[in-house]
Amino acid sequence: MKTLFTIVFLFTACVSFSQITATTEDGRKVLLKNDSTWTFITEKIDDSINVVQSSSWKIDYYVDNFGDKTNQQYQVFFDSEGKFSNSATSGSELFVNVIIDERNIRFDLYEYGKGPSVGKEIGTATYNLSVKSGSETYLYSLIAFEKTLILKNKDRAKFLDMLKIANNELKCYIVIKNEYSSSSTYNFKMEPLK
Repeated sequence: MKTLFTIVFLFTACVSFSQITATTEDGRKVLLKNDSTWTFITEKIDDSINVVQSSSWKIDYYVDNFGDKTNQQYQVFFDSEGKFSNSATSGSELFVNVIIDERNIRFDLYEYGKGPSVGKEIGTATYNLSVKSGSETYLYSLIAFEKTLILKNKDRAKFLDMLKIANNELKCYIVIKNEYSSSSTYNFKMEPLK
């Protein structure tokens, strides 16, 4: 009888205190709580993907209004050199920072080494990223926000998985197509997260 009581108690406790996770249409995870409310689940940057000192990937921390470090970390790939082309130039100097934090994967593109200078286009534009790792090519969608490009949430997990399993340098190609002008292209390389 005591065993039966223990089993019933444990089952009731598990059912009573369980929480359900779900995924929204745009790929963000939410936690459905017992009180019928929900909250977004923020993914922590996994410390196991920290890179060795010789790598271009570094972990840093956001700062508050006073310049003091907060406990909110991000991972950044500094100053990948590349080339960009548009209707005014071809093969010009490009620097790229890739920033990964709990919410976004961001691409800051510095045309002519200045900027960031790429962001929201006038009218309707499409922003696409292709990444080549060995013989595999991966396709992702980006959105423009102010002076940066952000990977769409639906592609976040797929992009992070690709970064973690890659064994060699990744070749990246961003194309921005606008209905009012010719396409702009950005070529650069980055290291995998190891």
